[in-house]
Amino acid sequence: MKVDFVKMNSQGNDFIIIDNTIASHSLTQSQVKKISSRENIGCDQLLILDIKDAQNVICRIYNQDGSEAYQCGNGMRAIMFFLNKYYKYDNAAIIINGIKYYASIDSNMNIKINMGLPNFIDSKIVAEPPRITIEKLKTGYMYREEDFTFSYAPIELGNFHCVIFSDDCYSEKEKISEILYRYYKDEPNISFVLNYKRFNQKKDNFIKLRVK
Repeated sequence: MKVDFVKMNSQGNDFIIIDNTIASHSLTQSQVKKISSRENIGCDQLLILDIKDAQNVICRIYNQDGSEAYQCGNGMRAIMFFLNKYYKYDNAAIIINGIKYYASIDSNMNIKINMGLPNFIDSKIVAEPPRITIEKLKTGYMYREEDFTFSYAPIELGNFHCVIFSDDCYSEKEKISEILYRYYKDEPNISFVLNYKRFNQKKDNFIKLRVK
């Protein structure tokens, strides 16, 4: 089977976009895994579009293992750029699992995605191992393990995220990510706030975020 596609990158995540509007390809889980594999084309996620019009862009998102995802902010940025380049849309409603996400692009190629409001959720940790405590804070949780600690907030925004807001958290990104992947049943998307202390002290009026 021959399938036309576009390969795109958005803030470090790479995507394969298949415009299924006319072709109507029906990919199996095995085919999705094969296309997404780094041994072949390779991508973080495969995005399949069915474009009715600018306000009805239906998208299905697949992970590398062939499972379906609920949404992806970086993926929607890539979609908006694709829609602008190939369909000349300046704004669009991208529908994923029945939920509309509104996107736009300006003349300077700045892309905005309205992701809706996040929900702070109770910790979904699988099990608390010995010598580890997870303390509930006003804004999230504090993870403590002997001499290692970090603070984070579990957030639901279509899918599961953990936002890390400890000082200098990005310097420990690999260790923190390993811990969260180990102790959570649903592997979170992990983001690190780089200027939390300055933001909390109102020295910055913006949040500088880096995604794992």
